[in-house]
Amino acid sequence: MTDYEDIRPQAFHARRRAFDIIVDDLMRDCKRKSFTIRHGECGLVCRKSTFDDLPEFKFRTITMFVTRDGRSIAAARFRHWRMTGELFPGAESFIAAAESHSRDDHEMSEFVSAHWPDEVHPLEYGDIVVFDRLSVLTPSPDVWPLLTKGIERQFGKTMSLLVLKAFPFWEPESGGPRTVEFHRRQCGMKRRLRRLLDVTTVQGEDSDWMWRAFNGRVELAFMGGF
Repeated sequence: MTDYEDIRPQAFHARRRAFDIIVDDLMRDCKRKSFTIRHGECGLVCRKSTFDDLPEFKFRTITMFVTRDGRSIAAARFRHWRMTGELFPGAESFIAAAESHSRDDHEMSEFVSAHWPDEVHPLEYGDIVVFDRLSVLTPSPDVWPLLTKGIERQFGKTMSLLVLKAFPFWEPESGGPRTVEFHRRQCGMKRRLRRLLDVTTVQGEDSDWMWRAFNGRVELAFMGGF
């Protein structure tokens, strides 16, 4: 039998190695440093890629790293969508552009287009920001205050809609049926996200998704209520 105190450092070092790989990948995605923020003992570094121009839309990746003592303890990735013209070209065009980029963006575009009509599409009023990933190595009370400040500073002036998929990374069998444990963890995740980001849950087949509008018409238009 191995003592718990002997296992714990090994487990943390393994987590650190896996987390460092995630950080390196996100660094490669976003080579340009945007800004830094300090909060308590921690700081936040925001980095961004250049926009990829797609037909009628453009897209880029934003990453944010929460640091302590010069090392990252949390890393977040956002996908940032913007319309290039003055008028929204239609849901089919948006879905096609998103599908050409990635499966995740395709799913996002279908969710948004299913719940907001073309006449009041969020891209008519600003940018769509997808909170795509959050990895936390070391829990800290500074992580979420820094992330919310970073989101406001990076996207606050142009964002009309923030969307995310509340989907725990752990699932017993990839592609298998969801378990009671999975739903328990997902419900806990949704409660935290509602409290921390003031996002709204969705019912029905899109129940994995959550959203928050930053424009009154976009908020009213959810499910055609405009």
